[in-house]
Amino acid sequence: MWHRTDWQRLKPWLGVWEQQRGPLFAGIMLMLVTAWAGIALLGLSAWFISAAGLFVVAFDIFLPGAGIRALALIRTVARYFERVRNHDLVLNWQNRWRVRLFKGLMTLSVTSTERFRAARLLQRLTQDLSALDDLYLRILGPLLVASISAVVLGAAFWLLHPALAAVIWICSLVLLLLLTTVFAQRLRRLSARELGDSEYLRQQAVEFVQCKAELHAWGVLTPAVREVAQARLQLGQTQHQLRRRLSWLQLALEGFGHGLLIVMLGLAMWLSFQEAFSTPLALFAAFAVLASIDVWQPLAQAMLLWGRVQGASERLQGYLRRALELPSVHPSTDENRPQHAPSIQVSEVVIENRPLTAKSLSMTVAQQQLILLKGHSGCGKTSLLHAIAGLLPLQQGKIEFRHQGQPIARPEFTLLTQYTHIYSATVASNLRMARTGVTDEMLWQALEIVELADDIEGLPEQLDTWLGDGGVQLSGGQARRLALARCLLHPAPLMLLDEPFSGVGVAQSERIWRSIQPLLKGKTVICVTHQALPEVGPEGSDITVDPIVQQDFELCYDR
Repeated sequence: MWHRTDWQRLKPWLGVWEQQRGPLFAGIMLMLVTAWAGIALLGLSAWFISAAGLFVVAFDIFLPGAGIRALALIRTVARYFERVRNHDLVLNWQNRWRVRLFKGLMTLSVTSTERFRAARLLQRLTQDLSALDDLYLRILGPLLVASISAVVLGAAFWLLHPALAAVIWICSLVLLLLLTTVFAQRLRRLSARELGDSEYLRQQAVEFVQCKAELHAWGVLTPAVREVAQARLQLGQTQHQLRRRLSWLQLALEGFGHGLLIVMLGLAMWLSFQEAFSTPLALFAAFAVLASIDVWQPLAQAMLLWGRVQGASERLQGYLRRALELPSVHPSTDENRPQHAPSIQVSEVVIENRPLTAKSLSMTVAQQQLILLKGHSGCGKTSLLHAIAGLLPLQQGKIEFRHQGQPIARPEFTLLTQYTHIYSATVASNLRMARTGVTDEMLWQALEIVELADDIEGLPEQLDTWLGDGGVQLSGGQARRLALARCLLHPAPLMLLDEPFSGVGVAQSERIWRSIQPLLKGKTVICVTHQALPEVGPEGSDITVDPIVQQDFELCYDR
């Protein structure tokens, strides 16, 4: 537990502690007050009972009685505020940790996030992050309280006799070293295995649910069920071993505490017989040691959780590191995201894992320019469009975005893929995915432009009609026009359209193409198409057709 690498691994997560030193100090002090009040309460009670039996002639019962009630009240109030303060603190840290991790993941390109398996990523963002809660509440907090309480208790016993303080300090130091070295190391491996088994079970279960239909179709559903059951059995066995070791450690701690109690009671009584102090004070010391056992008891679970926290932080740190190393798509904050139409420079680009389009591609798109990208099937039009969007990795070359000659990050963009995505939701919800807060009037205008308004008006609930599973099934052309309307609602300065009129008639395609031109004004637009479209620009002027044949692409420029 004292390895330097262990704490270096926790450094990204401990950084938020420095930003909240005040609340952290308050939380630790409340934990200490709760522990000290409990120790003092039991010690004072033992002194009061024994003194009342010994000093039968004259004895003030009111002052110690008031002290007992005050300590009980202090312990209760301190425990309440300690729970509120520390849990609020941990939730605040969790908020910061999650935002930091999510921001790191949001800067990754789609090709980078595809390297993460969904079940594994789910484990990192949920269970691993939640495991970090234990770092303060159940590991470092109890460890600090036990250590400081041992020092304070020894200092109090020093006032009675140095021998009592020496026993407390030596025994506490030995116990602390044993817990943080021997027991922590042994439990660490087992708790790390338990976390790995839990991750494997979740991964198997998630993939089983996702692929259940395919597994059933191929007749391998039963073996898949057995694999999930075996993973659950393995996790159960590991957890059983962990609980057994934890029980033995808790039993050892209790035995150590009661052994220390016997030693302290014998030593204190012997010193009282030597008239070093009174018998009630000897019982006070013994029962204070008895109360301190409750302070050391949580350290058994702390040693178990240490390995789990270390494993979680190591895996999460790997995600943070890769988030910084892998290429980014856009800045993590909307404030820094470019909002102006960019120019695009494609330089000697070869797209990875695209053997049919292995030739290098180069092209330049000026700001607010509209390009019709034509070519035969398989020549790489879609691949180039996806590479510009950051959906495909580059084997060589680069794609740069600029605004007024200055390099910028990839701007916000709208991409209409060849496959039409219509979600199981209402018509309005499908459209508002592109832009929240739009009015119904704006939705109808977009539908009117793509010549879909009449079809939607004919539906039973119009914009509130449910589409997809359990709802109305649109034709291929209707779905395509709905997806195009969704793209037109998005305010992104870069628009990438891949066969926007697939499944739409020629005459209707030409009408819609002319209608959407005003909405493309001020945007950089690249449209991939295999069919002829009217050579009309957003201003109503004809496209200047200057066909440039380059790697089987015909680039037709406008503006």
